[in-house]
Amino acid sequence: MACGKKYKSSNLAVSLEEQLANAVRECNVDGVQSLLLAGADVNMPSLSGKTPLSLAASTGNIKILKALTQYTNNSKQFDKNKSKHNKKANTCASRTSSNLGYYIVIHEDDDQDEDNIVVTSPTDQSNVPSSGSETQTPDDMDKLEWDCEVKDKIEKSEASNECLVPLEKETSSSCDTTGSYCKEEEVWSSQYKWYAQILDKTCSAMMDNLFKTPKHVCDLDHQDTNGLTALHYATDLGHIEVVQFLINAGCRVDVGEIENLTALHLAAARGRTELVQLLIRAGANVNRKTSDKSSPLHYASGRGFTDTVNLLVGSGAAVDSLDSSERSPLYLAVSRGQLSTAKVLIQHGARVNMEEIHGYTPLCEGVWQKNVEMVELLLSAGAKVTHSHNLLHYVILHRHTEMAALLLRAGCHINKRDDTGDTPLILAARTGQVRVAEMLLKHGASANFSNGVTGSTPLHEAI
Repeated sequence: MACGKKYKSSNLAVSLEEQLANAVRECNVDGVQSLLLAGADVNMPSLSGKTPLSLAASTGNIKILKALTQYTNNSKQFDKNKSKHNKKANTCASRTSSNLGYYIVIHEDDDQDEDNIVVTSPTDQSNVPSSGSETQTPDDMDKLEWDCEVKDKIEKSEASNECLVPLEKETSSSCDTTGSYCKEEEVWSSQYKWYAQILDKTCSAMMDNLFKTPKHVCDLDHQDTNGLTALHYATDLGHIEVVQFLINAGCRVDVGEIENLTALHLAAARGRTELVQLLIRAGANVNRKTSDKSSPLHYASGRGFTDTVNLLVGSGAAVDSLDSSERSPLYLAVSRGQLSTAKVLIQHGARVNMEEIHGYTPLCEGVWQKNVEMVELLLSAGAKVTHSHNLLHYVILHRHTEMAALLLRAGCHINKRDDTGDTPLILAARTGQVRVAEMLLKHGASANFSNGVTGSTPLHEAI
């Protein structure tokens, strides 16, 4: 993808994110940086569905990639906070042996003024709900007990030989009027309410921060509307330097798109051996499967990329891996006429008699493709002729004498009837293939074997 014309920001109706996408397409580094400083979301997909990082990966422009990945609009705020905290000298005039406790800072809103931030302490009673007010208890915390309460209950139970009453079934009892027990209960209750209030205010914000990438931080693994990351685009287009840059920057190499297609699948499907090696070294899973259970080896084998196949198998790829139709990489290579790839797979120990979901073997595909060299390769590797698929009938109907000779030497059933009741000799006689008829008789075909439906013999068909 080539860079376009110079970036212009004259159209104010266009969003900052769309302007950022245009600047990336046009390889305008200054435009990208200025838009990021203006507050453009670095992770938001453009109208085309691609993120700015994916667009940059498609162009192959490293400078744009660096501008996107290294930018953070948090730098000004960081400098401001740093200077503010450095104003006061960090001195300690006196020592104290008492427990100073700690404070919890509650950030209500990103736009809130720093001077209005709420700071609370467990000793500050102003923020603890009164005994008469309703306290909101976080989910499942109503079933919790303080460890000292549990211990106290156990000791009392052991002393009186009574069973503990479940907490939810206990009835409220009045406090001991002596004062000590009641005061202790008030302390525990006050601390519980304080913790409950803090959890209620902070938990949702904490979870949001855990699972959401801030817009000023470039997410290397951000997926666009198609589920593709920048690494997918760079790999698909063969931008080796970009792939290396993204890996060095810390991107995940096994992110799958909508169909669970990873960058390694794309590299294997394009026969980009150098990229395959780069991704494997970065930790890519060589046996990762798509939604239809296709592995990178399936893609490389079906497209005849022998060098890539060699690399994948040598890196631990399962040579007999099956897709959702139970087809092996060898089956795909044979069905698409990839002779050299089939040889490599067989050399690496691929099983030649594995059946796919309908019971067909690689030999069936080789015969149906009328590929004599492929059939010879499979037969020499130990492929067996499956009688149920009537392969000899097929080659006679298609007048392929050489293939018929191969199957006869492999020991196929000479007098087998097909679904219409015909034997191979009846078919040869009906179509006037004298040479094939001679080969059949030589291998033991019966001249008196009649059609299972009509009763006609080879002689009837020849007349």
